[in-house]
Amino acid sequence: MVAKRDRLARDMMLSCWIQKEVKRRGARVVSVAGEGTESDDPSAVLMGQMIDAFAQYERSIIGVRTAAALAAKRRRGEKTGGMSPLATNWPRMAST
Repeated sequence: MVAKRDRLARDMMLSCWIQKEVKRRGARVVSVAGEGTESDDPSAVLMGQMIDAFAQYERSIIGVRTAAALAAKRRRGEKTGGMSPLATNWPRMAST
């Protein structure tokens, strides 16, 4: 049981493998939201595959946007990671 089908996997191949493995063991994946897991009829299978494809697309878009945002921060000379200034003062503050 999954809350939403697109949370099962963000990769179509992995989602397909999980569903086939679950089916092989005599069970089935059920979405609480009810999208694309109701039955094995062709329209439900198609809907499930579309949801899986959009989940994979969404994952790809998030990666592209994150990379673009980090590149923009680097161009502006902003910090893109590491410890915050407050965290680096922690040992000194604790000893006083």
